[in-house]
Amino acid sequence: METLAQIKMSPFTQENLLENEENIVQDIIYQLKISSFIYCKEKLANRLLKLLNDAKEEGETISVISLRGFFIFIRNNPNVKCPMISLTPDNNIYASWRNEKGEVLSMHFLHDGYINYVKSIIKEDHHKQTIWLSDKIKFEMLGNKEIQQKILV
Repeated sequence: METLAQIKMSPFTQENLLENEENIVQDIIYQLKISSFIYCKEKLANRLLKLLNDAKEEGETISVISLRGFFIFIRNNPNVKCPMISLTPDNNIYASWRNEKGEVLSMHFLHDGYINYVKSIIKEDHHKQTIWLSDKIKFEMLGNKEIQQKILV
């Protein structure tokens, strides 16, 4: 009889897990693609599929929890512009937006249910000054209007 440690190390089991995670990732991408609430959904879905294929070439897949957090953020904030998205070395989603003033919002959707974000605010006074703010929040805080205001405004 196999021990739990042997099962975790079994290549067959790990391959099945990877396939299952990949199926979940593909389902989330499909949900994004058919969502009526998401701006530039086709472009986002195509980019995510490209990132998934890149990860598969390395024997990896996109982090399900990270992708789910990104999907929730995009779905709950339909007025945000289309971000640039990439994968981190840990296969988490990293998204970045730049507005017309040159301000930046970057969000790292972690595989543990948290988001690290950093945003710049340009003060338009006589010394064009850039202020950087950063924080770490849980995914479920994304539905909080105060948090949305803090991040998006």
